[in-house]
Amino acid sequence: MQCPTCGYEMSPQETTCPRCKIMGKQDTKQPPQMPAPGGQPPGMPVPAYPEETDNTSGTDGPVPHEVQRMGWSWGGFALTWVWGLGNRVWIALLALIPIVNIAVAIWLGVSGHAMAWRKRRFRSIAEFESTMRAWNNWGLGLLLASILLGLFGGVVGGMVATTISPVFTRANAKATQASCQSNLKQIALGMIMFAQDHGETLPASATWNNDIYPYVRNESIFLCPGGAGYAMNAAVSGVNLTRVKSPAATVLIYECDKDAKPLCVHDGYMNVAYVDGHVKAVPEASVSTLVWNP
Repeated sequence: MQCPTCGYEMSPQETTCPRCKIMGKQDTKQPPQMPAPGGQPPGMPVPAYPEETDNTSGTDGPVPHEVQRMGWSWGGFALTWVWGLGNRVWIALLALIPIVNIAVAIWLGVSGHAMAWRKRRFRSIAEFESTMRAWNNWGLGLLLASILLGLFGGVVGGMVATTISPVFTRANAKATQASCQSNLKQIALGMIMFAQDHGETLPASATWNNDIYPYVRNESIFLCPGGAGYAMNAAVSGVNLTRVKSPAATVLIYECDKDAKPLCVHDGYMNVAYVDGHVKAVPEASVSTLVWNP
């Protein structure tokens, strides 16, 4: 005997279909069955879930309302081409192209859920929602991690820059001071060579740079890399070296401003070349104690 509702082959002893629970033969003395509150009338087949009969995923059919209301796709926006590979949305591979990737990311964020529904087959809307939630969680996690790493990098970078910047500044100042001292050393040697060729007499303070140029042949040494100029001590202008009582203590060349006044441009120090040819960095507090007269 077959069930009149679902066609299931029932044994003669069975009065109720084991599949749909509908009675094959009703007792005429038994009162008719009433539908359960909120249920289906007796004898009617149990309806299938909507996602099983109206599943349009993987096709160009209409997108269910449940999919449309999911809103922004964080997975598509943040993971772009990776999300596209996972959901067979091949157009997401355009995110690999520079500049275009920004527009693609926004597009996937807006339409990602609908695109994934049409391109990939899902067993039900519930499965789709679960899958998209996982992608969204990964996308949000990546965005948050990127923001935190960016903030951390900015803070650490600022701290490192604050710590290292003074070190580089001091190192640069020392390098400038050393370059200046090298200039003065060459100038002092040029002065001494000039004096040796002119009866031990130093050049005049008004023309000293032109007088020693044949001995140094480098115009760049006449200007301090720190921005100062060089001036000759007028007290030893045209003086014979034998008249200088203390060559190691008497100023020959010093750093100056445009008015030939001593100038400390190296972190409070002024480079000075002495008559004997040596060069020394003099602190600003000691400038007044320098020996100018031979």
